[in-house]
Amino acid sequence: MSHKTERTCDVLVIGGGMAGCAAAIAARRAGAQVILAERSGLLGGCTTLSLVQPWQSFHARPQSPGSRPRQLIKGIAQEFVDDLKALGGTPGHVPDPIGFAPTLTPVNTAVLAPYLVEKLVSEGIEVCLGRTASWVGSTRNAITSVTLAADNLEPLRHLRVRVGQRDRIGAVVDASGCAIVPRLVGGMVITPQRPQAWTHLFTMAGVRTDTIEDYIEERPRDFHLSRNWRVRMNKYFAVSGFLSLVNEARKSGEFPCPRDRVLIFGGTRQGEVIVNTTRVSPPEGYYSLPSTRRMRLAVRLRDKALRQVYDLVKWLRGNVPGFKKAELAQVAAEIGVRESYRIRGKYLLRGRDVVTGAKFPDAVTTAYYPVDIHSPGGSRLKFEILKEPYQIPLRALESRQFRNLFAAGRCLSADSLAFASARVAPIAMALGEAAGKAAAESIN
Repeated sequence: MSHKTERTCDVLVIGGGMAGCAAAIAARRAGAQVILAERSGLLGGCTTLSLVQPWQSFHARPQSPGSRPRQLIKGIAQEFVDDLKALGGTPGHVPDPIGFAPTLTPVNTAVLAPYLVEKLVSEGIEVCLGRTASWVGSTRNAITSVTLAADNLEPLRHLRVRVGQRDRIGAVVDASGCAIVPRLVGGMVITPQRPQAWTHLFTMAGVRTDTIEDYIEERPRDFHLSRNWRVRMNKYFAVSGFLSLVNEARKSGEFPCPRDRVLIFGGTRQGEVIVNTTRVSPPEGYYSLPSTRRMRLAVRLRDKALRQVYDLVKWLRGNVPGFKKAELAQVAAEIGVRESYRIRGKYLLRGRDVVTGAKFPDAVTTAYYPVDIHSPGGSRLKFEILKEPYQIPLRALESRQFRNLFAAGRCLSADSLAFASARVAPIAMALGEAAGKAAAESIN
């Protein structure tokens, strides 16, 4: 990674999450010279930084009883899974014992992060870690350059990337998860008014999953699980429930989180689980607040979530079967933010498109995942299981304002209801691949 203060490329990808990595590979394979900039020191986005996994879901529900789930997400996303499986970083796709998604794909984040760097570099992509987009140059309808600020360890503070070669305008893929590129230039973005709650995930080791399974057998009504959960847990452990324990603890004031259940997923090691239960809620209109006030609120929300982690670990060890001798193993480096700013595209994917299984002539992927809403201020999970898959059009990835700006992953143009389904990693990777390919092709 050179210390030159200026670069040029055909396609600049902002954001090194799973969508950004897929976009960079797709653009490079389409013949473009690609630079990927990631604000943190790790690739993998929410998976590595916030421990958001397992990935769900690459599949749609079976079309008939007894048939297998239909795989919808393939391409580069499936290539990642195949590579990780060869490295021992995932068992592949497994049935969901909870029954919420057709399949789950557990990932060892310790394997994922270095794998992604090697993958991108071997593809001929320049990877710039610790670089945050801080300024955007533009004409009336095109992005011309992006300045990347360095972290404090870099000897040079800024790197300016010119988008395009000679008289040819290049393209930018915004995979930041927060539409950073149009926001820096005062462009059109979608601002969520009632953003979903945030969750700080953590892992615990030494959990007796067999004890938990025995407890489920004794109190099946205390859990939200698939009918054949026992068979599915032979391949992967996941639990949504302990409803009575949580309800009693909430009445006595002992349960530290505004949730009605405990949600846990198995890790990639025996006795390890990922706890997805903490919840803090940004206020209505949070993303419309001035940036300084928003930053102060974010600090308080993160502090509150970490206190929930501390108290929840104690409560689990003292009250939940299987956790008596468990230990806190890892706390995510960053809190999981489910919803942020999005690019205003040529098409706005709407909730009715998702729930009615909409089809489009310019579809770039077919997706399936429940409308999954972690309501701010509430304890329950609001969701709607889809009857059929839906498609996402290329126009939802194309900026309405800038002809060479494309959205990848969670930056897609969608209303909050549609976004509640389309925000998950497999769909984000498919959108990243589509955005990268479209960006490279737009140059020619």
